[in-house]
Amino acid sequence: MIIASLLAPGCLSDQLSISSECTQVLQKILDIQDERGTRVDAVNEVYRLYEAKEVSREGMLKQSEIWKAHEAALRAEVSLLYEAAREKGCL
Repeated sequence: MIIASLLAPGCLSDQLSISSECTQVLQKILDIQDERGTRVDAVNEVYRLYEAKEVSREGMLKQSEIWKAHEAALRAEVSLLYEAAREKGCL
């Protein structure tokens, strides 16, 4: 009986719609987390170059500020996506 109700056209359509929405939201989360990882690796390289005296203090600070601004924006965006994913039952 439960299986029959799950296979009802409307229910299946709803499940596919939710699954599609979840896939999209979760992919966006993964993309943003990937970008965050790439950006932190890049700023860590700047710090390494600064310690090796290959980048000036000003250059390092500028890159650090740019990273902080991007990180704050990405963190805020991904937090909203996590919230949306929870509300949709994706997580």
